[in-house]
Amino acid sequence: MKTISVLVNARTKSTRMPRKLILPFAGTTLVDITLEKLDRMNFLRTATLP
Repeated sequence: MKTISVLVNARTKSTRMPRKLILPFAGTTLVDITLEKLDRMNFLRTATLP
């Protein structure tokens, strides 16, 4: 089984709201929400490559 890595691109240099992806939002951050959604996607954990 091969390991698959996922890269989440999070721009922090926005001009209107810098670092918006890591600012508190509804008790968490937008990056945390994205990572939780990726974790719930079962195919990421069980995918196998030949």
